[in-house]
Amino acid sequence: MLATKGGGEIFQGVVGFSRSHLCGSAASGWQPTLIARHHPLFFSSFLPRHAAIMTSHRNHFMALEYRDFVTHPRYGQGPRITGLNPETDYAARVFLHWHSPKGTRIPNTAIPADLSRQSPATVPVTHYFDVKRQCRDCGKPFIFFAAEQKYWYEDLGFGLDSDCVRCVVCRKKQQGIGLKRERYEELFHVADRTTGQNLEMAECCLSLVESDVFHKRQLPHIRGILKRLPPGSNESEPKVKNLWERLHALERDDG
Repeated sequence: MLATKGGGEIFQGVVGFSRSHLCGSAASGWQPTLIARHHPLFFSSFLPRHAAIMTSHRNHFMALEYRDFVTHPRYGQGPRITGLNPETDYAARVFLHWHSPKGTRIPNTAIPADLSRQSPATVPVTHYFDVKRQCRDCGKPFIFFAAEQKYWYEDLGFGLDSDCVRCVVCRKKQQGIGLKRERYEELFHVADRTTGQNLEMAECCLSLVESDVFHKRQLPHIRGILKRLPPGSNESEPKVKNLWERLHALERDDG
């Protein structure tokens, strides 16, 4: 054990506390002594363990806070802590994005922007933050990640006026719907469609009705396409059966 200036001792098993402190002295409480606080053993043993415990607790509470957020396949579910937390400062030429006001920004998640790679704008953005969003389609909370913003505005060339209003799941669904509609319009203008093309056209139309892009007035049209299909091979029969089942389900819902 090591002696302290106040006559206490530092025990090797409880580094940084004198005997009087371990006994619960009313005068000193349970605080490390000045000498013990600067002892090498305190820094090499206590502080790293303390930091690890604090980090573990922070990660635990963060996981609880963001457990209902939509998980991004690349960036995850919770915020990505960087320790960078700038504020808008016109004198210092620090500009934050208009779509991420203070109430939506997640502190300590900022990353620097590369202004040379952004599309021209009246006011650039010098830092991106992880920001909280609520999906326009499903209503679930999600994070528009700083790294994702950097990819949007610097790699893909999106304008800084672009914003993310849908979670990644609904964005993929929306993209799929757009592709279905384009394909349906292509097939619609084909004069002599093959059996495979008619099958694909019926599936595209059904998907668009199920997504409320097309009105249910399209159901008789889909029925007509399916009725005109010749008896299929073993490969196409399961697909045709599935289309009929989906069509019947929509017709029942329509009353």
